[in-house]
Amino acid sequence: MMRSLGCRGALLLFFLLWPQARLYAGENFLISTSSTELKTALSHLYGMDFDQANRDFAQIIQDNPNDPFAYLSDAGALWWETSSQTGIIPAPDWLRKRFENDLRLSIQGARLLLKSPSREKKAKGYFIRGLAEGEWGEWDFIHHHWFKAFLNGRKGLSDVKKCIRLDSTYYDAYLGLGSYDYQVSRFGFLLKTGAFLGGLHANERRGIEHLIIAEDRGPYSKDQAAIFLATLYFADKKDYKTSLLIIEKLRAGYPESLYFKVLEIALRAKLNEWNRSLSLGKNVFDAIVADPEGYKKKLLDVACGFSPQDCLNPKESYEIVNWFSRAIDFFEQPERMKGGDQGLLSLLHLYRGFGEDIEGLAGAAKNDYQWVLAHPDFLENHDQAAQCLKSPCDRRAVLNLLQFKSADGSESAQPNATSVPPARIKSL
Repeated sequence: MMRSLGCRGALLLFFLLWPQARLYAGENFLISTSSTELKTALSHLYGMDFDQANRDFAQIIQDNPNDPFAYLSDAGALWWETSSQTGIIPAPDWLRKRFENDLRLSIQGARLLLKSPSREKKAKGYFIRGLAEGEWGEWDFIHHHWFKAFLNGRKGLSDVKKCIRLDSTYYDAYLGLGSYDYQVSRFGFLLKTGAFLGGLHANERRGIEHLIIAEDRGPYSKDQAAIFLATLYFADKKDYKTSLLIIEKLRAGYPESLYFKVLEIALRAKLNEWNRSLSLGKNVFDAIVADPEGYKKKLLDVACGFSPQDCLNPKESYEIVNWFSRAIDFFEQPERMKGGDQGLLSLLHLYRGFGEDIEGLAGAAKNDYQWVLAHPDFLENHDQAAQCLKSPCDRRAVLNLLQFKSADGSESAQPNATSVPPARIKSL
């Protein structure tokens, strides 16, 4: 069901001091507004309702035009939105412009804070600037601007360290230190050596300790640190029980989050808790029936949100086939089958067919596609099954099928849901 979540290093990746990919979510949502506003925005974000999340964060900016945290939070939300498709679909132009403008205004606000004689305000200034520079470095890196990525990343780490030197109880900053330490420590020998020679020393144990501090004590970074810890325990440590405990807490805070539901489905499968995993799968299906158009918009994010660069890896497609095979056996049983569940079986057969095609099992995939066509259509499954019967669907073809397209067949892009923010923060 879930592919490996491990961070796959590339040459010069050690220059990125603030990894922001969704699987190790490093974005912070630090807004000096009511927690209700923030909770609502995050609920929509983690629920993958990006249109509404864009409007939520735009409203926070409108209500707090001189608050650099507001712009920083919007940048983090935009990164979350686009990170699940990085390397698959280019970020739309409106998102890039809004993201870069957010970071410029975050840094501008941080500079005003750094002019203050107050140690507290200086610590905030270093923290905000460090996060913004780190996010900009990551953005530069994925767009192959290597030297700019190095400079921004190095400045980001330096500023966050200055923040902690001024205030060792600024616990949100430990998320950045922990994510840096952990990820660089996981690189191969060559990359770690290069990082060390560049003065970038990392320690895995210390990284996890810092992440735990952020999760336990960080007033704003708690959830993001929890996501990072849950995924590293899942992917690297193979400690599925610990990962599940963290995800259960996150689900309690965001019960409607499709992202966390899918994580729990995968974890319970890893722990051989199949009945619970499959029942949660039925819960997701019920949500699909309630909002089929919303589901189609989220489908690519659900499939690739954990590791977009390696989404639908043929080497791991057997896990996809295994989960959907068990699900088909489970829901075909008469005591579990209801009248409206034919749509569920149609989805299960179609997605198992995708996995079989990617794995190279063309005969088995053909049988699943034919099953879909022999039963009532659901969410345009007939069209997709027919396409894959004409020509086996490889990874690229499946990714294209999962991508949401508007009624005219064009690829979806999130609208620019906010007015243009001010060009300059006037005061703090």
